[in-house]
Amino acid sequence: RKGNFAAAIQSIEANRTFFTNADQQFDALFTLAEAKAGLAAADPAKLQDAAIAYMRVVAHFNAKTDPRVVQAVYRTAEILEKLGQPAEAAGLYNQISADDRDKTLAAEAKKKAEQLKGAKPATK
Repeated sequence: RKGNFAAAIQSIEANRTFFTNADQQFDALFTLAEAKAGLAAADPAKLQDAAIAYMRVVAHFNAKTDPRVVQAVYRTAEILEKLGQPAEAAGLYNQISADDRDKTLAAEAKKKAEQLKGAKPATK
């Protein structure tokens, strides 16, 4: 997860019209989400943007068997925890715990969901 995140984002956005098949689009969206998360640090707006980028991966490619789909949900849950939304994160962790595309991550998500059990939804 190391690298020049800004350059990765710029390259993907500049070349988005060249990603014509589903596998290329999947790779580009996942890489874009990873780069946005890498740049976010503790900035709430950037973290929110990264969470949206991860969920875009899920929204477009949830049917794929690729474990990165589950990783995208997991990373969204981690971001929600950082943003003070533990109940929302717990919901995503519960969803992951039932997903068999990444058994290790499913087990980890189950633990996280248990830790957050009873968390109240964030107030807006």
